[in-house]
Amino acid sequence: MKTPRQLKITKTQFKNIAKLITFVRAKVAPPKFDIETFHSEDNDQPSKATYGCGTSACFCGYGPLAGIKPLPYENWFQYAARNFGAQSRWGNAEDIFELLFNDSHKNSKIAACKRGAYFLQNGLPESRNLEEWEAPRSFVPEWDAIAEIANS
Repeated sequence: MKTPRQLKITKTQFKNIAKLITFVRAKVAPPKFDIETFHSEDNDQPSKATYGCGTSACFCGYGPLAGIKPLPYENWFQYAARNFGAQSRWGNAEDIFELLFNDSHKNSKIAACKRGAYFLQNGLPESRNLEEWEAPRSFVPEWDAIAEIANS
């Protein structure tokens, strides 16, 4: 497992990524995951109520239900930047955003969790196309270690 410093994110962001992975992997039914619902025009502010009704959400969209609280008046992009170190269109954080939350990825909760696990274990993959990169089939996530981080 990489350290938050090696990943260039805070300890809280490191833990939040682990919490998101653990929650989505354990609690989200596959039909309730949709990578494309991040760009919701109806609701620009993250909240538990948004997806608490049982509608689908993207990987980032499950953050509030995973216990990663949004701030009042914060939009999804600000939420992703603050909680996961994933900013859209700014430096290294842009790469994290593209790897974890870009809507061009395979529309699969397991694929999203594996990308997150890969990042925590190995850092950013060497790819010029992070918005479509998927973890190799041979990659074995350390699910127990990630859950331990999430629960620490």
